[in-house]
Amino acid sequence: MAQYRPLSRAGERRPGRACGRIEGRGTPRKMRPVRRKGGFNLFRREKKELNALQIKLKREFRINSMLRWLFMLTLLSIFIGFALVVSISPMTQAQGDYMWGELFVLPIPLASIVLGIVYRKKGYRCTKNIVAGAIVALYVCGMGLPSLFVGPSGTYDYGYVAQVGQAVGVEMPEQGRITTRDFGTRLSTNGKVNVLRDSHVIFEEQAQVDRLSGAVLEDERWTTDIRTELVGLLPYSYAGTFETGHYDRFMLYNATLDAYNTLPQESGEYKFYYLAYNTSLGTMDVTEYYLTVLV
Repeated sequence: MAQYRPLSRAGERRPGRACGRIEGRGTPRKMRPVRRKGGFNLFRREKKELNALQIKLKREFRINSMLRWLFMLTLLSIFIGFALVVSISPMTQAQGDYMWGELFVLPIPLASIVLGIVYRKKGYRCTKNIVAGAIVALYVCGMGLPSLFVGPSGTYDYGYVAQVGQAVGVEMPEQGRITTRDFGTRLSTNGKVNVLRDSHVIFEEQAQVDRLSGAVLEDERWTTDIRTELVGLLPYSYAGTFETGHYDRFMLYNATLDAYNTLPQESGEYKFYYLAYNTSLGTMDVTEYYLTVLV
């Protein structure tokens, strides 16, 4: 026959079950917070790793940006160097003597090479920095160093303009720029033409340019072209010193005979001054040379 457990009396506890409590603990099991070992430390560690990753990505972005800009600046340094040469040379014809200005941009390709090697070892893709830096550095050195060791190819003494003016009987402006290749002794080009000097002159004062141009236009010694019989007296064989297309007035002065735009009647060696002038721009080319004439 089945037996039933009698109900407990009021206040009587059944061991280990009645109130859902654990013996020796005063907090109900369902109300106690669940504590996971190391949970807070894990959160801090993950946050720390995330911050470190963000810092690493930012640093890599800055380095890649720096390498990219340095690469572009290395390529541009070719044009920057040429702009420096133009700015420091007194005139276009003198730029060859000032090519050492290219050397001012040499630190840029050198920095590209050094930083490219350093960061390539650290895993960055920067081979282009090394290659571009090497090419540009060789170009800059090749263009700039010869002008330091070879020396200037010309002189820039504007006083020579006054000497030419006195020799040919033309009043020259007092202000301007000049580049002169002074060969010192005679430079023979074909055994007949012996060049002493050739110059390119730019007159700067506009009022003086206008005065000279007005005088030239009224002076019969200045011709609008070179006559056929006089072409053989011009120093054309000298590396194309004068391009007549750039000028509109010309003078051929025979200093030996004190004659203008005339062909010598006797064979011999004569000293000439050949002047070509642009009345609009105020520029002039001058060649002083000896010529052996055969009649």
